[in-house]
Amino acid sequence: MNEPLPKRTLSAIVRGIWSDTCCGCGRRGSWVCERCRPTVQRLGTPACLRCGAMDLALCDCAELASELQSIRAAYPHIGWVRSAIHQFKFNGEFSRDRHLALELVPLADYIAHDVVIPVPMHREREHLRGYNQAALLARQLSILSGIPVDGETLIRPIKRAPQVGRDRLERRKAISGVFSIDLSAPMAVHSKRVLVVDDVITTGATVSECARVLGGAGAASVSAISIARG
Repeated sequence: MNEPLPKRTLSAIVRGIWSDTCCGCGRRGSWVCERCRPTVQRLGTPACLRCGAMDLALCDCAELASELQSIRAAYPHIGWVRSAIHQFKFNGEFSRDRHLALELVPLADYIAHDVVIPVPMHREREHLRGYNQAALLARQLSILSGIPVDGETLIRPIKRAPQVGRDRLERRKAISGVFSIDLSAPMAVHSKRVLVVDDVITTGATVSECARVLGGAGAASVSAISIARG
C-alpha cells in the first residue's frame, strides 16, 4: 500500500502548478494582494517596550521570565495575517516563509542580536507536520539579515498538548520545563545576544520559557519576535 505524500511534497507540487495566492481573498499573483494588505496595519511602537503590550493596562511583564528582554510582533493576529499563518502552519503552504520573514526584518533590525533561534517543536510533531514553521521563518530571516541561525542548540525533548485553547495560567504550566539545551553544544549561545523567532506570540509563555533556558545557558540577552501577536 502506498504511503500518503508528506505535506512538504504536496505543497511543492501545488507551488509548481499554481502561482502565489493571496491569503486574504484568494487572488493569484501574490501572497497578499494590494487590496487586502491595507486591511491589517502593522503594530506601532508598544506602550510597554519590554512585553510589547500596546496598552499599559495589558502589560504582561510580571509574568515573563527575567531573562526575556523584549517582545515585538509585526501585526495583530487578525484578517489576512491570521489566514496567512494558518495556511503556512497547518495547510502545508511552507512556501510562504520568505514573504512572512520579510515582515520580520524591520523588527529584527530594531533589536541587536548575534544569532537567530526558532522556537523548537517536538520531533514527533515536526515529523507529522513535515516542517517547523518557526524554523523556516528563522532560516529565511537569517538569509535576509545575514545573521546566523541556530536551529540545533535549543531543543524540545518533552511533548505536551498544543497551547491553543489554554488560558494564561494553563499555558505557563504546560510549557514549563519542555525546552532544554542540546548537551552536545552547551556553550553555543554563551555571551550571545539571541533573537527567538515564532509565528504567533499570545501570552508570551512559550518565548519566556525559551528565554529562561537560553539565559541559563549564558546568553547575554534574549528577545523575541513574531509575525503576529494574539
